[in-house]
Amino acid sequence: MLRVTATGGFLSLPFSGLSETECNWEKAMQIADMALYLGKVNGRNRAYGLNRLLAPFEQVMPVLERDISAALKAGMVELVEVQGPEN
Repeated sequence: MLRVTATGGFLSLPFSGLSETECNWEKAMQIADMALYLGKVNGRNRAYGLNRLLAPFEQVMPVLERDISAALKAGMVELVEVQGPEN
């Protein structure tokens, strides 16, 4: 039997009520990609998604663009975790 797992990262657009000039699809993909790698680091077979910002955009984005874990630890973003099935 072949065991298959999947890991994902996501956010919905428009993100947290931001305009497209503040968070265009390319920036959204960059953030979703960081969420994907957060899932890989934390055990795979799960998806992480950013629900919304919990601090002002100008304060959050410089941190979020560099390190999603730092933004999460600082309480700047709301994160959703979707666990995959146990095998």
